Amino acid sequence: MSELPFFDVDSGRRQRVRRVRWTLLCAIVAIMLAAFVFSRLPGKQTYTIKISAGSDLGHRHDLAEVLANVARERRLSFEIVPTLGSVDTLDLLSRGDIDLAFVQGGLSQRDQVRQIATLIPEPLHLVVRESAAIEKLADLKGKTVNLSTPGSGTRLLALAVLEFAGVAPEDYDDKRNSYAELQVLPETELPDAVFVVSSLPSAMVEWLTNERDYRLVELPFGRALAVRNLSIGEFEIPAFTYGVEPARPARDTLTLATRLELLVNANVDDDIVKRVAEVLFSNEYAREANLPPLDAEKATSRLAYELHPGAVTFLRRDNPLITSELVEYLENARSFLVSAAVALFLLYRWYARRMATGFEKHIDRVTHVELDVLQSARSGGLTVEKLLDEEIRLSKLKAAALEQFASGSLKGDEHLSSFLTHVADVRRLLQGLYAHTKHEV
Repeated sequence: MSELPFFDVDSGRRQRVRRVRWTLLCAIVAIMLAAFVFSRLPGKQTYTIKISAGSDLGHRHDLAEVLANVARERRLSFEIVPTLGSVDTLDLLSRGDIDLAFVQGGLSQRDQVRQIATLIPEPLHLVVRESAAIEKLADLKGKTVNLSTPGSGTRLLALAVLEFAGVAPEDYDDKRNSYAELQVLPETELPDAVFVVSSLPSAMVEWLTNERDYRLVELPFGRALAVRNLSIGEFEIPAFTYGVEPARPARDTLTLATRLELLVNANVDDDIVKRVAEVLFSNEYAREANLPPLDAEKATSRLAYELHPGAVTFLRRDNPLITSELVEYLENARSFLVSAAVALFLLYRWYARRMATGFEKHIDRVTHVELDVLQSARSGGLTVEKLLDEEIRLSKLKAAALEQFASGSLKGDEHLSSFLTHVADVRRLLQGLYAHTKHEV
């Protein structure tokens, strides 16, 4: 008689141990992932941000310093990076060398730059020596004129204004001094005229008009220039802005202005930008920076760049919690969950039937053993050898079913119990027929 196969209990135990180990490993990985995600939640991390506001002698630099001071409470740490001007700053921002920037509006577009807000007007100041006999732009011909440094927005705007007025670069002596360089020049070497772009009051203009005997010259064509460049608008510098006795200027002075923009690199994290926006639009920042409180609608109505997603999140903070979009989303989610629940129920029913069908196949095979033996007994062809062969066949069927149950291919204790009961009944039949057949022989 050939060796009967047997059910390997140790093999089944090893498979269960492996499943337990994999379950524990997955649980550990899930806990570590949850801990990592929790550590990255908003409010749990302090961010360091590189910000530039051009020259460290300009008003923008002061605004950046105030922003840095107020932002500490929101876990933001600022590193202020001086540059040659807005053009240079935009290049750094586009490359990702800095994260955030206060820049002059109206400059050419850059890639990888997004906007947080448009802020206050920055008027163009033209200040001239009292002794230089300059009353209008045409009088600059033959004079020394400081247009600011290459890489500055002031220089680009001044050149555009001079071109509009018909004053060519060869008509004047072009000086390119920074604010810091102007302040250390001997008074006799200062230029006849200086262009400055700054929000009011400008510290540089105040120094020139109060310490170096300069005065403001009107630029009355701001509205006309705005027709050609939408980033420019007409502006009026109030009388007495830079002094009372004597009045500086003596009367309201027309000029033109761009608007200060707070820009951000497109790759800066949304949560960082949201926190920056919270600071920028806060009453505390407006008070400390001596600015009017920012109106969100006005600050985002005329943008040079697309709003950063983090700024969009901040601006939508006061939207109603329940909106038509949310209701539609919840209705879609409800429909999806109902469909998913029905699908899971049907899947469970199919799986349960599949498990039962798996045992039914084995029960049917045991039944075939029983029928084959009975058919042989009826035809008179039942022998001891036939009965032994059927006994081996029955043992193999039992071993195969138990192996699948141990590995998880078959499930259901009640199905297993029914199967084993059927095997035991057929085995008793075989043993009875075996005793009868052997006695006859």
